[in-house]
Amino acid sequence: MIAAYSNADAGTLKSRSCGALWLDLNNRDDSAIAEEALTDREKRGTGRVENFSGTTINPNGLAATTVADIHYDKYIPELEGSIVPAKFDLEFDDGIWKLCSFKQWGAPRN
Repeated sequence: MIAAYSNADAGTLKSRSCGALWLDLNNRDDSAIAEEALTDREKRGTGRVENFSGTTINPNGLAATTVADIHYDKYIPELEGSIVPAKFDLEFDDGIWKLCSFKQWGAPRN
């Protein structure tokens, strides 16, 4: 998902999302999503997700929660860091894990 966002690929973002994120993305025009993504990439650089921890999968194997670090290429002054810990909620659907929501989960750092 973060690669799709960095590449302003609205189609992949929509097809790989679920829940509240899916609803938000599907209520927006692809060009608006792409413009936001390109603006963020200019400001933050590309991102990658690393250091997964605390992953839990529900008993039926169709939903999961995990914590990981989003690493950006550039320091983000308003976040006071380039590494942002985040919590991710996922759903297994159509044979793939989809991202339903994510939120900052702790203080950014370098």
